[in-house]
Amino acid sequence: MSTVQVGIRILSHLFQKLQERAAQVNASKTEVILSALADYLENTRELQCSRFKLIDEGK
Repeated sequence: MSTVQVGIRILSHLFQKLQERAAQVNASKTEVILSALADYLENTRELQCSRFKLIDEGK
């Protein structure tokens, strides 16, 4: 699987929480971010599917 590099800016308090979580689970900051992003995208996909289903059913 190929990867791309992405640069982001985050608030300092979020960075602190990221560092804390990475230390808690013995993972890199990148691993924590990738896991959180994957979870977020999967959950929002499920919400979108639910909304589309409701629209399709005329609700």
